Amino acid sequence: MEPLVEALLERGANASQQNLDGQTPLAVLFETPRVERVTERIVEMLVDKEAEVSQSVNLKAARRFPKNEGIMRELLLTYSFQVEDLQQTSESHSTDAEYQWWNEWVRLAREGNNMEWPDLKRVLSQSHMRTYPKTGPKFAVTALAVLVETYISTFQDEEWETPDEEDRRRGHLAEVLRLCRSQELPIGMRCFDYLIELCL
Repeated sequence: MEPLVEALLERGANASQQNLDGQTPLAVLFETPRVERVTERIVEMLVDKEAEVSQSVNLKAARRFPKNEGIMRELLLTYSFQVEDLQQTSESHSTDAEYQWWNEWVRLAREGNNMEWPDLKRVLSQSHMRTYPKTGPKFAVTALAVLVETYISTFQDEEWETPDEEDRRRGHLAEVLRLCRSQELPIGMRCFDYLIELCL
């Protein structure tokens, strides 16, 4: 399966092409019983080609690769970029708790550059958001880490008019990362590198 997918993509296949049922390649691959044929490499190749990622694919991938934070992170990050243009459904959720959790994550992801720290902090501090039925805690903490990284990236390129503004930004970033550390979120090192840059 891997060589076939690689060959098709190298020859210009559209990683988001829909079949007659409106399904994308990732959606088809994660269908039962085909799901056993899905490998980490196939997912990586499709995501690299900007494949459309649905909420169903995110949840199924988390169940298929429960220990692979990298795969979950890539899919969630891709989904967070696409979510503004995608329809939300509840069909992938087996419980009300799952539905509520996912809707809260999507709401913040959709805000993107307009995400506000008080809203994000509230979500990070809610204990019920740290578990996700059937997918396990790694999916939940990875999803929250993606939100934090998105939030931090929105003000990395901003310029400050005064030293006081830079000091406030440095203090705020330290507060964000301190909370993430206390919550044991797997925040990418580039966020800590950015804090170091602000301190130099």
